[in-house]
Amino acid sequence: MQMVNRKGQEAAPFELLIAVIVMGFVIVIGTYAINNMHWEQCKRDTEKGLNNLKNSLESITTAGSVANINFRLSGCFDPNDEIIWIEDETGVERCVALGAGSKPLCPILKYANKDFSLRVPLNIPASTVFPSEPGLKCPERPGTYLVDFEDKEMEKQGDYLLINGSSGNEAITTICAYRRES
Repeated sequence: MQMVNRKGQEAAPFELLIAVIVMGFVIVIGTYAINNMHWEQCKRDTEKGLNNLKNSLESITTAGSVANINFRLSGCFDPNDEIIWIEDETGVERCVALGAGSKPLCPILKYANKDFSLRVPLNIPASTVFPSEPGLKCPERPGTYLVDFEDKEMEKQGDYLLINGSSGNEAITTICAYRRES
């Protein structure tokens, strides 16, 4: 009768255990990398959505035109946890640091959720207003309501008709942000 080398048989369970441990680390690290890539993609998509809104607002204030926009963010985050608003920052140093140029007062489009925040400088007059109630410059339009982008509490995502309600020689720019009712 021939003797089988028992040393190889004794090492097999230990080698299997090491292989399982290594495979576990590979799975954990791979999952972490995929989640991290998804997180970064969500941030980029959110920033892209804010930049689209920024471009629309800037074109409305400078060209005095009308724009239809569909403002939706990435969908990665709970919309109830997202806050979007425009706020004026004061101080030349602060405006320069935010990329808005050397102005004493600069409007900034801001975004915040429970995990991160973004700030996008707007090239619009600091005297720009967004009425939330119909009036002479922003008359009532059926199937819409006005959104004040300076109000942190209002839901901002949706379909909009943006109209510059000012004539070219006014000191205050009025933007009528009509959000279509869903």
